[in-house]
Amino acid sequence: MIIGKIHEELYFGKCPWQSNEHEEWFECFKRIIRIGHQEGTLFTESFYKEIAWRLGYSNNNNIEFFSAIGSPLDLFHGIDGFVVVWLDEKKCNAKIVTLDITLKGEKDVLKSDFLITPPALNNTTLLIESIVLFLKTSERILYSYY
Repeated sequence: MIIGKIHEELYFGKCPWQSNEHEEWFECFKRIIRIGHQEGTLFTESFYKEIAWRLGYSNNNNIEFFSAIGSPLDLFHGIDGFVVVWLDEKKCNAKIVTLDITLKGEKDVLKSDFLITPPALNNTTLLIESIVLFLKTSERILYSYY
């Protein structure tokens, strides 16, 4: 368990909002996004920049990575991090892809859009291509964060 948390924080960093009180998933997203910029890790910085490039964004302001490690989104909803692709300049509407990172090969129940396992970390190109395809084809748009 402790090794798993270290692994999660090493790759995704730690969410600035730490709480063990249950909140609905949408409220968790809003709260983490409102906190704003998070210090990324080497992995998250290159990860979301590669996604931005593959989506055709020359300006990385359209895409952000947020860690949820230690927040209710992690503890109650099984989401360790998420990538937000802003659809407007005011950053009110977005597409979101949710991620769960693990040392395990599989999980019985997957609550996020993508499970990032050690083999997936060995081939991040395939992982990023899958995430980009998901973002391009997903009709799920979250509106009016603020």
